[in-house]
Amino acid sequence: MARNEEKAQAMLNRFLAGKAEEARGPKEKRPYLATECHDLNEADRWRQQILREIGRKVMEIQNAGLGDHRYQSVLFCRYLQNCTAQGRALKPCILQDT
Repeated sequence: MARNEEKAQAMLNRFLAGKAEEARGPKEKRPYLATECHDLNEADRWRQQILREIGRKVMEIQNAGLGDHRYQSVLFCRYLQNCTAQGRALKPCILQDT
């Protein structure tokens, strides 16, 4: 009997979360170029979001307990995002000094 109650509660939670998300409206996507933003408050909000993301990534890279494998994974992930955003082909070795 408890299983049915748990399923009903989970369904209610999903329904309420969906209604709350619907009330908030669609999620805004950050503009790719700064020229696409015409409101100063909105531009400042996007700037703060970018700075938070950069700070989080820098903390992750500077973590002394981070193993080499995880460190390379973080760098490779960032490299892939840059390449796909710019439409470039991937190089075979990303950590090679040039």
